[in-house]
Amino acid sequence: MYWSLDFKIRALLIATVTITPLLIWPNAIGRVYTSLPKVYAMVVFVICFLLIILAHRKEVTSILATDRVNFLLLFYFILLLISVQFAGHIGHAMYGRPGREEGLTTIMLYMLLFLAGRSCTIKADVIFRLMLISALIISIHAILQFFGLDQCLYFLNSRNWQKAYSTMGNPNFLSSYLVLLLPLCIHLFVTEKRGLTKHFFPAICYSILFYCLLCTRTRGAWLGAIAAIISYPFLLHKYLEYSSKHRNRGIFLAVLTFLLATSFNIQTDGLLTKEFLSLFTDAVATAAHGFDAESAGSSRIFIWKRVIALISMKPWFGHGIENLHLIFAHHYDQDIIAKFGRKIWFDKAHNEYLHIAVCSGIPSLIVYILFIYSVIRTGFKRLNTGPNKVILVPIMASIIGYLIQAFFNISVVMVAYIFWIFLGILAGTKNESLLLK
Repeated sequence: MYWSLDFKIRALLIATVTITPLLIWPNAIGRVYTSLPKVYAMVVFVICFLLIILAHRKEVTSILATDRVNFLLLFYFILLLISVQFAGHIGHAMYGRPGREEGLTTIMLYMLLFLAGRSCTIKADVIFRLMLISALIISIHAILQFFGLDQCLYFLNSRNWQKAYSTMGNPNFLSSYLVLLLPLCIHLFVTEKRGLTKHFFPAICYSILFYCLLCTRTRGAWLGAIAAIISYPFLLHKYLEYSSKHRNRGIFLAVLTFLLATSFNIQTDGLLTKEFLSLFTDAVATAAHGFDAESAGSSRIFIWKRVIALISMKPWFGHGIENLHLIFAHHYDQDIIAKFGRKIWFDKAHNEYLHIAVCSGIPSLIVYILFIYSVIRTGFKRLNTGPNKVILVPIMASIIGYLIQAFFNISVVMVAYIFWIFLGILAGTKNESLLLK
């Protein structure tokens, strides 16, 4: 049986986004690694991708398209490569700090997966449903954790979190993952053309994933999810055939969302209300006192203020990928101890954009933003002129949500590869119809 290049890459990407999120790796002393097995899985999938390309080398012109998107991607990689030369710890810059594993080699994996996403056609019905099966397993497990009914990954709860994290290892990382997947649930529910029973699966998925997102107690991701959920109906109305059926299903989801939020708030003695009120309290404190309100945003202002100062020290090529923990401790150890009463390693800026600037320089951040802008612009062009709208609408909503939550969160190997694959799908070079069957 002959399998085409398009089929092989499509199958590879589906395997990547459905299998990788589930992977964890327990060791001999009772700990569980959540990031390293996902990196190894990406390595395997990328090697398979390269072997596929080698086997079909006469058909790969679309993968290496000489367009603005790929040019900016190459330019961004070159700037990252240069920044490695300025790193205090070259090993961390190349391979990532243990427990993070997001050095230059991992970012290269993201970029190759992005190119894979650009180079094939993917049907929304297939990839979305398979991704949601993985997400259901993770979310159910995380909800059980939140209510103290599961201790499989008990070691991670050394901070006494009343939060959900599952195979992602951290509530922030799980919430980023859920922000990317919630629009997929909405899309399958709203656009389903078959019988009523077919709506059961996406409705259940949305309910469990949304409830799990609340359990993470990650306010930045909540804002990203709100942006993704609100942007979806606007994109649907503008770019797909819109009817009263879509409106009625949207109203149903809005009511369901309200009931889920109310139920969570009651079950947790008003936790949701308290968290949302704290958002406004932090916003008011920041508006009134600026960077002097260092406790705002779970002490993010404390981190951002010092990260900006570090950026000003090396604005061109930064301090090196994954070297922030070293330079932050060198300059601000006493500040950390004075504020927190102990030494804490701050290895991420808790803002993806500041993190890129401090690690690889302001030019690198500018090129990254131009790259993202170029991808989104290409996506909107495809929405306006191409037949590939069915999968692009929810993907666009997911990316909008991710980019919003990235102001308060960090890039990690547990989630970032999915974001890069979504970017690749959005900026795809294929032109075949992706209509749901």
